Amino acid sequence: MKKYLFLFFISLVGFSAELDRALQVRVWGNNHFQKSSVLDISGLTLDSSLSAKEIEKRLLNSGLFSSVRVNKSANNIDIFVQEKTRWFILPYAVTGSSATVGVAGGLVGIAGDNAKILGRMQKTGVTETASFYVKHDYIADSLWMLGFIFNYEFGVRDYYIDRDRLLNKKNAMRNYTIMTGYHINNALSVHLDHHYENHSFENLNSTNSFGIHISHRFFLEVNELFTNEGQMDGFWIKPYVEIAPSWSDFRFFQYGVLTKFSVFSHNDLNLNSSISFEKGNHLPLYQKFSVGGASLRGYPDSFFRTEQVLLSQNNLLITSWDVWKVKLRPLAFVDWAYIEKSGRTGIGAGLNVYFKNVAIPALQLFAGYGLNPKGFSFYGSIGPSL
Repeated sequence: MKKYLFLFFISLVGFSAELDRALQVRVWGNNHFQKSSVLDISGLTLDSSLSAKEIEKRLLNSGLFSSVRVNKSANNIDIFVQEKTRWFILPYAVTGSSATVGVAGGLVGIAGDNAKILGRMQKTGVTETASFYVKHDYIADSLWMLGFIFNYEFGVRDYYIDRDRLLNKKNAMRNYTIMTGYHINNALSVHLDHHYENHSFENLNSTNSFGIHISHRFFLEVNELFTNEGQMDGFWIKPYVEIAPSWSDFRFFQYGVLTKFSVFSHNDLNLNSSISFEKGNHLPLYQKFSVGGASLRGYPDSFFRTEQVLLSQNNLLITSWDVWKVKLRPLAFVDWAYIEKSGRTGIGAGLNVYFKNVAIPALQLFAGYGLNPKGFSFYGSIGPSL
């Protein structure tokens, strides 16, 4: 009799496991918290029979989400969450080829990388720039996303001849971008952005160009990357193609693949990398890829402007220190790029400073040495680099 009871118990356990395997749980809208964390908070890891109302109640009571919606059927559970956001306004300064001062504000998530609204105004020497960004990832609780970007620039741009010599060329621009997209699943989305821009700029040979820029950028986004004060876990991939058609005054074609991923993580020790390749054909001067400063540390900001670049950035976050109301994160970096038929290496160290309960890094400092051409470079920013 005991033998049969034991076999019956094993059968029930096996049947329960089959039900759990058949139950598909999808989480939408999580940028900072991994799916496993959301499921732990919801209680589903312990009891898959919880009702939709109970799951919503548990997630909302955690204090981490501003809204939660759960759709539950016999074999599927879809959990839509909006992580809590907060408003901020912050003056900032950026050092590079010339000093920059500005102010930024907006509505961002607790990790600072899932912004809903962002605005910025700044001045660098005689150059004035402004930006405004608004985006909703799930319009009317659907899987569609919609956003808008406005950019304005008036002044000059710097073009380096070498580390000690640069040219200042006039530049004026207004940009309007409509962003559209659709979530295929909780990790994969497809996007189509439409750009309308008005440009007037001085070429390197001192001639002037002006006209209307119209282009369309199509890209896929695979996002399994979760960030927390500089640390990364998971991966992110974004291949794209952008075309300026015949009715644009500036016609060009460009494409690329951008990636970020975590290589190793243990407590505060974190090695993360980003690798990207971008190439363009017939790019106008303003559209060329700008490399240097934060994108290739050890070289001045926008030191290279090119139609093709292969870039790798590697950060080793060593430890963290809590000092009063801030957290300090020192790091070492090695950057490498293949530009203009030559390898460009930059090595150095940096420091990120985070105010507790503030969504964005308060201070970023990088000091590095570039090997081709040789020389030291320092890059720092206070507040967001938008």
